[in-house]
Amino acid sequence: MQMMPVFEIIETASLYHRIPTMSSFRPSKRMFFRTSIVLVTAVGAMVVPKFGLFINLIGAFACTALAFILPVRIYDLTHKDEMSNKRKWIHRALIIFGIICGLISFIMSVQELVKALTEGEDGDSVDEDAALATVDAVVFPADDASSNA
Repeated sequence: MQMMPVFEIIETASLYHRIPTMSSFRPSKRMFFRTSIVLVTAVGAMVVPKFGLFINLIGAFACTALAFILPVRIYDLTHKDEMSNKRKWIHRALIIFGIICGLISFIMSVQELVKALTEGEDGDSVDEDAALATVDAVVFPADDASSNA
């Protein structure tokens, strides 16, 4: 659902109309484009570890900007001559509130992402030296014959 506006914007762009299409099946370009966007998104979600936390990080920034900061700022710019001082101060307070909430959410998301990336599969903290020693023992096993001599 969230990609629908993106599809509509891209499909009306002149660059999109220059892409060749099959004359026998006109919706082929549209279906190919949308399918490839969905596949790229799915592959990205599978490749990036802790994708949900990464999305939280993006949402912490984008959603607060879209909900609190940008609408108020755009309204201020388009109606600056009609606004009273009281309304201007209320709008400034809303913008400050949005910035503070966005920063708190962003910091919490970064902390959760860092915590998740430094933990092992079972939730225990990963000791990097122990992990490297284990990898070395597997990759370069000790020669039992030489240790017995």
